[in-house]
Amino acid sequence: MNWYGSEYGRWMIDEIRHDDVVYSVGVGRDYTWDAEVADRFGCTVHLFDPTPDSISYCTDLPARLVFHPVGIGATAGDVPFYHHVNPAFQTRSMVPGGQWCGEPEFVARVITLWEAMEMCGHDRIDALKLCLGGDLEYDVVMSMIGQAIWPHTLCFLALHMSGEKKDDVSRKLKDRGYTKANNGTIEPERWTWTCGR
Repeated sequence: MNWYGSEYGRWMIDEIRHDDVVYSVGVGRDYTWDAEVADRFGCTVHLFDPTPDSISYCTDLPARLVFHPVGIGATAGDVPFYHHVNPAFQTRSMVPGGQWCGEPEFVARVITLWEAMEMCGHDRIDALKLCLGGDLEYDVVMSMIGQAIWPHTLCFLALHMSGEKKDDVSRKLKDRGYTKANNGTIEPERWTWTCGR
């Protein structure tokens, strides 16, 4: 189990095979995790992010990184995105309120994981990293479980999830054979989770 990515975009993962299907959802302006994983394991990493910052940032990517300018969500559609109340933050969210400003900044296409797999010609996802604004990771993980998509490695940001949602996702992942990769348990109090099965 090793850390990959910059100080800002670090995630812990286990071994990945060169032929594994790896999806990274929510790139922002930091694809260091994706590039290091692709370089270390020789796999292709598919990056998904519909935000203008990511689209302009991901124009000249390293080998084995494939960028898709669409969002991933629990449901598909054209969705408004909101900017953070702190203009220095590059993050955007599909969830208004709280730390996200009330007026939409832009509208972008969002697809489900199944639609992303169809678009890319994949019948599975082996490793999935989710870093979305708001608590949308919960919705996408619940959608993943509901659609029986079982990556052997799952990384996601739990920072914005309520305690109830953390407990729910923790229980449902445990029921499906996932364990927290860095210490053997899924801990609801952690901000970032890396789970394996």
